[in-house]
Amino acid sequence: MKTKSSFLSLLLAVFFLSSCSTITNFYQVYTTTPVSEMKVTNENIVYEDDNCKVIYDFWGQSGNLSFVFQNKTNELITVNKDQCFYILNGFAYDYYKNRTYSNSNSTGITTARATAGLVSVTGLNYNNNIQTNQLGVQKSGAISNSNSRTVSEPEALQIKIPANTSKEIQEFSIYDKIYRDCDLLRFPLLDREINTLKFTKDNSPVLFTNSVEYTIGNSNPIRIENKFYVSEITNLPSSKMYDSKMIENCKEKSLYPVEVNIRKPANYFYNIYPYETPNSFLNIWKY
Repeated sequence: MKTKSSFLSLLLAVFFLSSCSTITNFYQVYTTTPVSEMKVTNENIVYEDDNCKVIYDFWGQSGNLSFVFQNKTNELITVNKDQCFYILNGFAYDYYKNRTYSNSNSTGITTARATAGLVSVTGLNYNNNIQTNQLGVQKSGAISNSNSRTVSEPEALQIKIPANTSKEIQEFSIYDKIYRDCDLLRFPLLDREINTLKFTKDNSPVLFTNSVEYTIGNSNPIRIENKFYVSEITNLPSSKMYDSKMIENCKEKSLYPVEVNIRKPANYFYNIYPYETPNSFLNIWKY
């Protein structure tokens, strides 16, 4: 009886280790909450005033801070890029960096050319007499002609958005570090090991602001301060971030299930970190 019990324990241990070995990454998932009033849905986060809409979707690695600026007016709106900032935990970062962008364009043409001529060949004929003959020869070759051009363009100081149109503005990610806490296991493998830390605006480890200045026509500048804080942090194994689904396109279905990233609401984002085998030399930290 004892032998059977030991054998069963060994089988369970092997099964557990083999199932864990398929996990290569863990995900730290962050929930953000806007400080000011905004509309939050699964698809986007929207700030709106009388003149514009600013639309976000944070979901992605390190948090995607790109946003769509929608001009609701019948006039030209100018976003003053040198007066726009990303502020993370009290540190401000400039949208405008006075950069120069270079675009290269190369074209090439290769043509084949053949030349013909006569060559005199002297030798013995079948009667062992000396004879000289004229032979035709042809030489072939290729001629290449290439042209390259590089255009340098300075970074625009302003972004012009015509009436009733939108533009996407990209520059920053939100946060790319892994948060550590004594109540947050680094590698939770079981559901009961998964814990969610909750924060308020006053004790959150991540507070960030998207500060944008714009003008309508020749009016005075208007500033938008979209402020957010991380309200929840959860560590998850990759099995909780992916789902196996049959993909269908134009009434055709995939032959096998495909792993699909589970889409979280627009106010979530994540960071990925590698799984370290428990009790290995590298993995000496549980939290």
